[in-house]
Amino acid sequence: MLKSQHYRNLKKAPRRRPYCCDACPKQFETPSKLARHYLTHTGQKPFTCPDCSKTFRQLVHLERHLMIHTGQKPFTCALCGKAFRQKTHLKIHQLTHSHERPYQCNQCEKSFKMPSKLRRHYLIHTGQKPFTCAECGKTFRQSSHLERHYLMHAGQKPFECTECGKSFRQDPHLKRHMLTHIRIKK
Repeated sequence: MLKSQHYRNLKKAPRRRPYCCDACPKQFETPSKLARHYLTHTGQKPFTCPDCSKTFRQLVHLERHLMIHTGQKPFTCALCGKAFRQKTHLKIHQLTHSHERPYQCNQCEKSFKMPSKLRRHYLIHTGQKPFTCAECGKTFRQSSHLERHYLMHAGQKPFECTECGKSFRQDPHLKRHMLTHIRIKK
């Protein structure tokens, strides 16, 4: 745990949560939070996007979604000017400007900027490959690797050479192929 997280946790007093869900063991501080939680059990999503009809359990989620249609990105990086729809996305982006890697693996000395990257890294130590191809049963550590694998079954080769039209399943394969055109021209 990071020092800042540790001290933040020490400062917080335990909250009273007298409102209990009768469908699961969760407890809440207010009746409104309990009512909002009940929607997860009923499946109700009372807030609908007028542009695409997508539905949401909370108004705040609909409001955030509407920015997709308007193109609004109210959170801007002060260092590079890149804009984001959500404050959390800006905070994650800001780590790219820092050399800080606060999330360290406890099994090797590798460290990461984001906790999600550390969690993915742990799969190397555990040997887990949680993503399985439904077609052939091959397993992968990352969902992106499984998606790339599915291209093989579908026969898709989305990366096309602009010089000769030859297609490839992966971008690095196309880049390696492009070197053949550079050598031929010399």
